[in-house]
Order: sequence, then structure tokens, then C-alpha cells
Amino acid sequence: MNFTEFLKQFVRDLQRELEKEFGRMVVEENHIRKLQLSSYHGITVRQEHGVIGISIDVFPLFLDYQGQKNYQEVLDDGISRVKEGLHNQKYIGKVRFGDYQKMKKKLLVRLVPTRENQEVLDDIVHREIEDLSMVYCFRLEEVDDVNYTMFLTKEMLNQYGVSEEQIHQDAMRYAQKNAPAQIRSIYDVLGLDIDDSEKLMYVVGVNREMYGAVALFYPGILERIAQLLEGDFYILPSSIHEVIVIMDDGLEEVEELEAMVREINTTEVEPKDRLSNNVYHYDQIDRIFETGKAFIERLTIKSQALK
Repeated sequence: MNFTEFLKQFVRDLQRELEKEFGRMVVEENHIRKLQLSSYHGITVRQEHGVIGISIDVFPLFLDYQGQKNYQEVLDDGISRVKEGLHNQKYIGKVRFGDYQKMKKKLLVRLVPTRENQEVLDDIVHREIEDLSMVYCFRLEEVDDVNYTMFLTKEMLNQYGVSEEQIHQDAMRYAQKNAPAQIRSIYDVLGLDIDDSEKLMYVVGVNREMYGAVALFYPGILERIAQLLEGDFYILPSSIHEVIVIMDDGLEEVEELEAMVREINTTEVEPKDRLSNNVYHYDQIDRIFETGKAFIERLTIKSQALK
């Protein structure tokens, strides 16, 4: 069987087997749109009158079928995955999605590159910052050490009847509680014993370690970093999980920093974890966050105006 034939038979057989245990089920082929190049063509499964469904990527199962496993073994693997998802869904299903006053307390924020995620961003609430986008999601439940989240869509926003600005304010408030920011010297992260006066490079993330780059935009964090570094600083986007900040001592060249970021992104960072090839700059006096290139252009205009 080719993939199309495999998918159609898999959907039929999966639905038949699930209905023996769960009653009437809806099993559909679907293009699952996800952030960070993680979209896939798979299936969505839900109970006939259920609101929440689960999705699985069928292509890895097809590869197993082409490899060492026969079709029945692959089908059994798929059934097992779906049953596990339906089991976990029992806990998630208790969440009152329609009550924003309760849901807002579960808000988290993430930071992703805009261009690479434009298709998904068209449907979810987000705020653009330079070439990046801050997206909002709800932390649902933790089941068997797995954290389940759900992105805030524009459709949900309309149902809640609140503005995007209100969402942003609430997200900034509760994200700091749900995933507090961490600012650590890179030397401490590496376990090196360096005098505090020499700590001119910091790693910014969150205590949950994943998706922590957005902590840079928590209220007061940029200002706090400027105090630590005693002035302006550059931001190097190491991944969607954390960023590195270094003092702007006037010696660093933006082009050299960008070249370093591009090389690291190419050689060390998985595509799904990449944030940007740009370098950013924060001006402590003017309180401006911008790309390194925009910072240089602004300095040039300022210097020309003084002549």
C-alpha cells in the first residue's frame, strides 16, 4: 500500500476497533497545523458528541509498516496511542473552556518566529515584536508527566468577548506565576566559578525550561537585565526555549554576532527549536527593543542629526 491507501484503511480499521470499546466515534483525516514546522497530515479522533478531539501523526506508523512491522502490528500501535490520548482526555475534558475568568488563570505565552509560522498565526491570537510573535496558550492538565496546552484561537477570543489587549495583560500577569522568569549567569549554568564582577553574559528563560525565550518580554525583565549589565545589551536568540544577553560594550559588531547566531542555528539547533537569525538590542535610556540592524541605523541617523 502507498501512504494514501494506508491512511484510508487505517482510518476505517481504527474506527471499527475503537467503537468496540468507546461507542460511536468520529475518525477523520486531517491536516494538523502546528507551530515550528511541526504540522502533519494525520487523523483526528473524538467521540461522536465530544467537543475535544485528539490528533496523531500517521506517517511514522506508515514508515513502520514499510519497515519491520506488519499492518496488524502497526494498527495495534495506533490503537494504543489513541486509547492513551482518550484516557488523558478524561482529565482535560474537566476544564471549563467557555469560562474565561477561570481559563485566564491558566495562561502561558510563547515566542516563535513570525514568517515560519504565518499559516498557524492566521488563526491564533498573537502579538508581533520585530520578526517574532508572542502567542498565548492555556496550560490544561499534567497527566503522566506530560503537560497539555491549547492555543488561544481567534474564534475563542470572539466567544470570550474580550479584547486582544486584555488577553495580553492577563497573560503577562498569570504567565509570571505559571512559568516564572529565570535570569542566570551563563557561567553559573556551565558550572564555572567566576567573580560576580565578570558576569557579563546571562541566560534568560523560565523555571519550566521549555519555551522560555518569551520571558524576555515579561514586565520589567528588560529593565532588570539592563540593571544587571549596567547599560544597553544585545540579545542572542539561542532557541525558543532561552536567549542569551550580553553587555553592549561598544566593541561587538552586529554582523559578527549575527554570523555566530546563524552558525549555531545551522549546526546545533533543531529547526523546530529555532527562534531567529537576527540579533536584537535593548537601549536602556530610550527603552527600545529592536533588531541589531535597526539599532545601528538609529545610531547613524542620530549621529548625522548632530552634525
